[in-house]
Amino acid sequence: MVRSMNEEMIKPYGDTLNDGIMQLSFTLPVENGARAKKAAEIYLSKLNLENISVVHAGKIADNFTYFVAYARAIP
Repeated sequence: MVRSMNEEMIKPYGDTLNDGIMQLSFTLPVENGARAKKAAEIYLSKLNLENISVVHAGKIADNFTYFVAYARAIP
């Protein structure tokens, strides 16, 4: 049997096998805007993620923003 992925490491993938891309959604206690988007990017980078793309940011309540982002896991 031929295996097409590395059996020693399991990691997420989006469009391409083993690309390490994850979709994340989360809320931060900050008003929606440029500052909120930057805060989301910084937060994800501190989680040891790279190639961060915040694709959605929406106000869910006063001073709370909901985010959807894609990022690559660093093994």
